Amino acid sequence: MIYEDYIKILKNRFAKHFHINTDVEILGEKVDFQANFSQVSGRTFVTQNDIIDRYENYENCYIKYIPALDLTKATMYTEFLKNIVNETVNPSQDHMSTYITGVILSNNVDPETIYFINNFKFSKVYSFYLKGWCDIRLICVNLETQEVISNKHGKKVKEAYKLTS
Repeated sequence: MIYEDYIKILKNRFAKHFHINTDVEILGEKVDFQANFSQVSGRTFVTQNDIIDRYENYENCYIKYIPALDLTKATMYTEFLKNIVNETVNPSQDHMSTYITGVILSNNVDPETIYFINNFKFSKVYSFYLKGWCDIRLICVNLETQEVISNKHGKKVKEAYKLTS
């Protein structure tokens, strides 16, 4: 599949629930596509002014095209995602969860990199879960073979990145 066609498919999938930016530079790294989602939920007692509790959930997707993905480039991208966690996640009293989803689009992925992606783990807990947590979902879409590779956290959203429209 052609990269431009796949980006159009993703934009259509994300358009309803995400705020989309294209060609963005974040922390010195150029990202082809960024999508942000936020949800604030809460419980009230009798009226809407009697708030018992509230919590915030976030998901930030960073999509980058790397034509030939090798272990070095995949490692650099995961370091970029870890820096995003440290710089942009702001745990507050109402923060529940933040998911940073890093998606790599590639035409060629070597087996060593597939193993790295499958075994990549990153979770960060804030104040013993009182201020929530953050997980990194790492997904790689091989445009040549139409294969979607993900880590354990990414398996929950892997279906959204399949190449069928």
